[in-house]
Amino acid sequence: MGCFSLTAMGLVLASHGASEEFTSGVLNFISWPVMFLSEVWFSIEGAPQWVKWVADTFTLTYLLIAVRKIMNDGAGLSDVMPEIMYYSV
Repeated sequence: MGCFSLTAMGLVLASHGASEEFTSGVLNFISWPVMFLSEVWFSIEGAPQWVKWVADTFTLTYLLIAVRKIMNDGAGLSDVMPEIMYYSV
């Protein structure tokens, strides 16, 4: 689901973009803050509460929680269903 939604975002922006450079810039403008706040590279455990609240609004946060449960804990589909349901909304 994560791959499909991110691919769909890229295709929608690419189909409406005036040039390749503009579309690439818009995708970077959207994706970089999301990746920083969704704990892709580092934890935001010590961050202020408002930063954590903003991170919880991004669906990538829940996708990463589900992936980490599968990889680290051996969770199955039923174990990550809450994260999948939030991601698909």
